[in-house]
Amino acid sequence: MADFDRTHKLGYGEILKAEMGGDKKIHISGYASTNTPDLVDDIVEPAAFDKYLHMYKNNPIYCFNHNKEIPIGRVNSIYTDEKGLFIEDAVLSNIPVVKDIIGPLVLDGVLRQQSIGFLSLKGEPDGKFYRHKEVYLLEPSLVSIAC
Repeated sequence: MADFDRTHKLGYGEILKAEMGGDKKIHISGYASTNTPDLVDDIVEPAAFDKYLHMYKNNPIYCFNHNKEIPIGRVNSIYTDEKGLFIEDAVLSNIPVVKDIIGPLVLDGVLRQQSIGFLSLKGEPDGKFYRHKEVYLLEPSLVSIAC
């Protein structure tokens, strides 16, 4: 099991916990998005997900580096809290690229950042930042380098 220090102040998410489950699959939990600025000064407010999050739950894919053509797993539990969008349980599949490459890198703490692909439906400038107030979540992703 890998537990990670969360000392960043950026708006992208990080994996808080990654462990091998009894089902022999890797289970991940952590923030996919937080309410602080990311590297391009975007802020996604936690409430921005509320209107459409139920639609994502109809097809809860989990991607690697935002590649929607080959999802690497599924999200069993996702919700918002005051800090952001929290993935309580993402389960990585046992396809070869996950089992042989991505999974070991997650368990070793090499891959530990998350990001989201979304459509911004409402937002506004806020000083040097852009504040997203309503979004349609397309997918959360495990990423090598988050924005």
